[in-house]
Amino acid sequence: SGQAVLNVSLPAPPKGKTYEAWVAAPSAKRAGEFDGHTIRLTQRVPDGARVMVTVERSGGVDSPTSSPLLIVRA
Repeated sequence: SGQAVLNVSLPAPPKGKTYEAWVAAPSAKRAGEFDGHTIRLTQRVPDGARVMVTVERSGGVDSPTSSPLLIVRA
């Protein structure tokens, strides 16, 4: 179905920042903000897509503004 959960263990994001998940297939689309632990992705994850995590300003952004901390391939 492409539904996915990301379960990681990251330290708390800096004040005023959040972790943001992305699904890239091929371009990056927002998949949700989270606190560094578990998130159910809001975007479908097709085979071969990359799931990425970046640190962004609180409230999130429309496209990644920093290098990914984590990249996994589906």
